[in-house]
Amino acid sequence: MFLFLSIFACLESKDDTAADTADTASDDSLAGMDFVLQSAEGYTPVSETIRISFSEDHGFSFGGDCNSMSGEYELAGDAFVLSSVYGTEIGCSTELMEEDSWLVSFFTSSPVMDFDGETMTFTGADATLIFSDTEIAIPDQSLTGNVWAIDSYISGDMVEAYNLEVQPTISFADDGSVSVFGGCNGGSGSYSVDGSTITFSDMMSTDMACEGDIMSVENHIFQTLYGEVDFSIDENRLTIQGEELGVSAVAE
Repeated sequence: MFLFLSIFACLESKDDTAADTADTASDDSLAGMDFVLQSAEGYTPVSETIRISFSEDHGFSFGGDCNSMSGEYELAGDAFVLSSVYGTEIGCSTELMEEDSWLVSFFTSSPVMDFDGETMTFTGADATLIFSDTEIAIPDQSLTGNVWAIDSYISGDMVEAYNLEVQPTISFADDGSVSVFGGCNGGSGSYSVDGSTITFSDMMSTDMACEGDIMSVENHIFQTLYGEVDFSIDENRLTIQGEELGVSAVAE
């Protein structure tokens, strides 16, 4: 599904005068930091994961399992002042859409923000949200010892997803062997790692006829897992990228 950015809201602080006259102490050290919701008081999250992140020039992004919103922030004393909010437009369930609206209302209500170096707490009139540094809360997974469920297929600049009954997987063993299930056929071979590069060798697979999108998916996977390719792991997501084709997978 393509994502289209549109103006979600263009909101100012409820107390413009206070924001303008307060001793603003914006903390540029937050740029590049990401946080994940650990607990909430006064609100029950619908999404499995709610994230926030800070970028250069006082950019702030937030969202759950539906849309992603962004805006510009400043710190007016201990108040977090967010304005010029916009977001993606994805059709989700009613509950998730309502959560998007709630998050916008919460973060634009000038909640009090407190950060101790690892935990960030936002305290509003009716709710408190407590976030932890993502690098601490969700450390990068190991390549080995996990079953990686492939859910995204990269072709050049395009990324596709398929609605499959059975999810393709890939797993790496400590002995240098790799096992692949394409959704219909299975395969195996050997691999070696050098920095951010994986080299696949002796890859073999069964050759059963498959129906529908499975055949396209399997061809994509086995063409990707050939020779020397780049890889990266960000939290629980593995991305393998060749010259043209790539796959992305999440640790089960």
